[in-house]
Amino acid sequence: MSLEVVRLIVGPLQTNCYIAYEKGQLGAVCFDPGANEAKVLGRLHGLGLKLEAILLTHWHPDHIGAAGELRADTRAPIYIGSADAPMLEMSSDPFGLLAVKPDGFRSADVRLDDSDDRKVAGIRIRTINTPGHTEGGVSYFLPDHGVLFSGDTLFFGSVGRTDLTGGSIEMLKESILVKIFTMDDEVKVYPGHGPETTLGKEKARVTALLNSI
Repeated sequence: MSLEVVRLIVGPLQTNCYIAYEKGQLGAVCFDPGANEAKVLGRLHGLGLKLEAILLTHWHPDHIGAAGELRADTRAPIYIGSADAPMLEMSSDPFGLLAVKPDGFRSADVRLDDSDDRKVAGIRIRTINTPGHTEGGVSYFLPDHGVLFSGDTLFFGSVGRTDLTGGSIEMLKESILVKIFTMDDEVKVYPGHGPETTLGKEKARVTALLNSI
């Protein structure tokens, strides 16, 4: 089957939210539903899809803003990396108004660990722990399609910042150089902000960038 990926740009930080589904199937998954539930639901309804999972790459508000409302309306469970899960339960956070959470959104339904491999909506999804931007950040690899949803770990020509709560440049370097860049050049990357890219395009320039830090 072929994978369809729909990108929605949501919220004040222009966050990428992705809807992914197997062509011809009704089930879909959503990666990082930032801050506009109506936009996500509208696209799902327009495509005639049923949401089966909400997958968060990390806990930052610009990536999770609509997750609670989306879960309430679709009954799709929320997934997140185990080490970032407690951050969803904070009564306050360092992001101020940007971090206002919808009513009822206080925790994830599923905590994922490194190499967790499962099939959701007919799509095989492997969790890769990629800390550095946050302590428990993850990327999601779809091995049957050669696709990686990298969150704020890896961008087109750049990498995620490490000066926020739980950030670490050393962990980010290891996540990218050891875990991500050992994958095939042909892997297509859908990042948390900005345009899509491939690992082949990013290996040389991002390695040079990381080695200069």
